[in-house]
Amino acid sequence: MFAAAGSGCRALLHATACVVLLSLLSPAMASVTSRSSVEAGLETYTTRHYNLFTNLEREEAVEYGKHMDIVFEEYARRFGDFRSRRGELNNFYLVRTRQDYVNLMGRMGFDASASGGMFFRGPLGSGLATWTQGIPRERTLSVLQHEGFHQFAAQYIGPSMPVWVNEGLAVYFEQARVINGKLKTGIAEPYRIATIRSAVEKKKEMSFSSLLNISSWQWQEHMLSGSPLGSLQYTESWSIVYFLIHGENGKYSRAFQQYLMLLSKGRSHEQAYAQTFGEGSEPQFEERWRKFLDELEPDDFSLAMERLEFIGEGVAYYHQKGVQIPDTIEGIRKMLTDHQFAMSYQPSHGAPKVVTRASDPEIWTYTDNRGKEHAFELAPPRRDEVLPRIIAPRLHPTPSIQFKRQDDGTLGSALVF
Repeated sequence: MFAAAGSGCRALLHATACVVLLSLLSPAMASVTSRSSVEAGLETYTTRHYNLFTNLEREEAVEYGKHMDIVFEEYARRFGDFRSRRGELNNFYLVRTRQDYVNLMGRMGFDASASGGMFFRGPLGSGLATWTQGIPRERTLSVLQHEGFHQFAAQYIGPSMPVWVNEGLAVYFEQARVINGKLKTGIAEPYRIATIRSAVEKKKEMSFSSLLNISSWQWQEHMLSGSPLGSLQYTESWSIVYFLIHGENGKYSRAFQQYLMLLSKGRSHEQAYAQTFGEGSEPQFEERWRKFLDELEPDDFSLAMERLEFIGEGVAYYHQKGVQIPDTIEGIRKMLTDHQFAMSYQPSHGAPKVVTRASDPEIWTYTDNRGKEHAFELAPPRRDEVLPRIIAPRLHPTPSIQFKRQDDGTLGSALVF
């Protein structure tokens, strides 16, 4: 049985505790629980690619289902030539509260108390599972996209997939965004770049040989021991995957696809690597990766989205605290700065925090498609929205943060286009 691991979370420095989104678990076997009792109290909806079991309101559940169909179709577009190992729809469990999730996974035979979502396989079946309440929607989607790839990989690529490439691709898809009905991939989040560059500069990175040949057992040991490698192995794996897909104008993407195809046919990593990249090529491979890493920068669109989400979470937080939200972007800036609002990107298991503060002037600007800098603006709220939107009107497609009341009465912020 398998419970997947993930890469980190973001937290308000003075407001909430950082919740590790995903972690390796030691499952407990289920003995007498029946499948029907596991799914008791959950409505079932069928999407194009999933059986969705949920206790969310139908409208909200359907939106998550549509989102994951789009994500699945991007997995299939890239890896659709690989043969599926099962014909039925995938199971997708999406529940309201964290306790609902822990209870559900307990009935499935897993102790999920330390996790924020997982792809699981056990005697009662397999599926993708998480919850929604108290977590920004974008963070929930990131968990689903990460774990959704593990689910897809198990079905289409199979058990020969090394852990570094499985997790590296999961993080790659975790960062993607659905824009105008399509999944935009290739996003390089600033803190991931900063994390791997810092490790390389301090000579704390894993060697290529050790990472590319790491076993699932060694990976888990890094996670459970509290070693800095527990977090770094995700970021470094992501950076290698990103290099293989995008490095040198996509020079290695075809070879990477062939490598994965050979894995899906049952070849070992050693066999697939030697046939695709050449036996003994790891030193040259590593040298090119390092050069690529030196030049890698987050794109302006990704930076704008990250900054919008930061401002949106600050506004939602203080609105819940009863603070009057100003009706201008400068007023919001002053409010968050005066309250010393800050957030941290906290990769799991002891990695250093990367802190974002409202007092940083760059947070309040974005760069347009022509390279010109602009301030974010406010736009009138639309139907069902509680506060004015925060927008970057000179980017196309135009990202904005909307604020809506959630089922539990709290205010949620979401990035939309």
